[in-house]
Amino acid sequence: GPLADRIGHMLSGVSAPVAVKVFGPDLDRLRDLGTRIQAVARSIPGLEDCKLDQQSTLPQLRIEVDRDRAAAHGITPGTLNTQVSSLVGGRTLATLRDGARTVDLVMRLPQEWRDEAERIAELPVEVHEAGPVRRRVPLSSVAEVRSARGPNVIFREANQRRFVLAI
Repeated sequence: GPLADRIGHMLSGVSAPVAVKVFGPDLDRLRDLGTRIQAVARSIPGLEDCKLDQQSTLPQLRIEVDRDRAAAHGITPGTLNTQVSSLVGGRTLATLRDGARTVDLVMRLPQEWRDEAERIAELPVEVHEAGPVRRRVPLSSVAEVRSARGPNVIFREANQRRFVLAI
């Protein structure tokens, strides 16, 4: 009945009566296997309308830290992540109050600095050294910065990536 169906959906994470789940670390490989399984399923009478997980690709900014170069400058990946995420994503510096209304005061780079990987690669990141003088190096000297495309969503189950074919 309907209650059993809802419980089954909650337990499996899939709203179809029959589902094939494919697990693995490589999203492209999972999608390829799902597509091949879909082709086989569609050749079986009654399973012609099986559907794959709906995924699309979105533009992304990839920043991959070169740990050796970062360490040579005295920068840890965590510190680098904090600095770049504050500049690109923004960081709340204070909260302003006007009666009952509150407004966050956010520090963030202008849009033209956040749109292009080449501009982000030029961002100065602070090097932590002993002494009063603060030195900065361009992000590109400690990390590879590039534009890429990635999935809009990654489904996981039991700490593994999964791809579902719903029948």
